[in-house]
Amino acid sequence: MNCRHVIVCLSAITIAMLVSVSCRNQPQVDLDWIDIAGGSFKMGNPDDSSNDPYEQNYLETEVPVHEVTVPDFKMLKSEVTVEQYKACVDAGICTEPAIGEFATWNTEGMEEHPVNYVSWYQAVEFCDWVEGRLPTEMEWEYAARNKGADLYPWGDAAATCEYAVMKEDVSGCGTAETWPVCSKAEGNTEDGLCDMIGNLFEWTLDWYQPNYEGAPVDGSAWVVPRGKTRVMRGGALSYNSFWQRATARGDHGGPSYQVYTLGFRCVQGVAVDGDYDAPRDDDDECDGDDTRTDFDWSCLEDACENPDGNTHDDCGCGADWCAPDIRGIEMASITPLTCTPTGCCPSNPLSCPEGYNCIIIPDFVPDIFEDEGIIFPTSICGRVN
Repeated sequence: MNCRHVIVCLSAITIAMLVSVSCRNQPQVDLDWIDIAGGSFKMGNPDDSSNDPYEQNYLETEVPVHEVTVPDFKMLKSEVTVEQYKACVDAGICTEPAIGEFATWNTEGMEEHPVNYVSWYQAVEFCDWVEGRLPTEMEWEYAARNKGADLYPWGDAAATCEYAVMKEDVSGCGTAETWPVCSKAEGNTEDGLCDMIGNLFEWTLDWYQPNYEGAPVDGSAWVVPRGKTRVMRGGALSYNSFWQRATARGDHGGPSYQVYTLGFRCVQGVAVDGDYDAPRDDDDECDGDDTRTDFDWSCLEDACENPDGNTHDDCGCGADWCAPDIRGIEMASITPLTCTPTGCCPSNPLSCPEGYNCIIIPDFVPDIFEDEGIIFPTSICGRVN
């Protein structure tokens, strides 16, 4: 209920009481909404080939290029900041983000940094509180590409630290941290949106699908069939230039996923179906804790060999996690004891058993386990099922 909706048949005193109660949790936060005029554009990546197998795997998710039409909408100028999110927590609407390495929440001096470690559910709560919603994947790409006119928010030049908070040798453009929102003005869109590329990945409303075959074309969210992960867009501070593209699509975790490279921004526009009633993927037994602390190599191996995830029943809370980047890869009989921190095979590709190839593990996977003191190889011998 918001302040505009009052039952006029009640007495003036009752109305005043209702307005007082209904407005108590209304947003008391400064937000900068940017008008985005609707239109049509060709969504997807026209350059869908690479000599790098890892890149090619993801480029194939960005096709076929297809024409879509997006209605008018408003989008937040920046990713939601710590200060803005705190207002929702203080209002009793939002729950606090998770706390982990590089967390911006409750970190002195980071009030204007984008809030991270927020799940899709938490992002939905905040956007609802400010009378908005998460953007559809179409809305996000349309806005990031200047209504389809460019490949990047700033034009067609490849991403660098001139335009985005990203990884060039060191994460965060040398700081290993996020930057205050709108720090990279050269990377703004023509409409003035900040950080559409870099700083943090951003949640969208859509369920992740492996490519655009059968995708809607009317600006709505793709929620049928129901998926396992929600789409993330925009790249992040610890990712290289490949991920700092306005057509790149991420599927790194389910809706309850919380990580330092992930935030969000909201839009206001036409009502769309977000499949909000889908069963939640968070586990009450974990209660927001890091679900990967009960790590077991055999459980991870099983999870990675089975595209649907772990099949063990005794892997502990959340141990069925496997990076979607390496899910569906059949691994050779390798344990961490036979690997080194630099990987199992990059120095000698011929060391893999017959029928297996050297698979490079994405940068973010070893980072996840680092705090637990686990040596996770940067490559494995494997073959795609």
